Amino acid sequence: MNIGTQTGVNIAKKSADLRLLYFHYRLVSFQVTKKGKVMFGLYYVNKYLAGKDQAGIMAGFEMPLTKRFYFLGDFISGNNAQSSTVLGAMYCISKKVQLCAGYLLPFPNQNNKSGIVLELNILGYNYF
Repeated sequence: MNIGTQTGVNIAKKSADLRLLYFHYRLVSFQVTKKGKVMFGLYYVNKYLAGKDQAGIMAGFEMPLTKRFYFLGDFISGNNAQSSTVLGAMYCISKKVQLCAGYLLPFPNQNNKSGIVLELNILGYNYF
């Protein structure tokens, strides 16, 4: 089981416009083949990131291509600024540090924009 958060503040011209932003999630992963795994879970974001639709379902997959290089994808449900699909790659710098890059694909019929995702993961410990 993975429990995590992405927390920070927005970029604002005036300090009165600063907002605390957060994206909390809980995922369960399943090994589906000797190499690949899938993850399913829930997420919750505050109103500054999502508006009214603040919770939803997440899913993802990881498929190793080499010992350190993975193909991966994420899906975030909902009708908010977070709902999208990302397809990309991950490079494991060490057992606890991952560098990821992907292409952000917005859902049809939403005003979200496509983009590039760059991510640095610093992993904690597995308690379960």
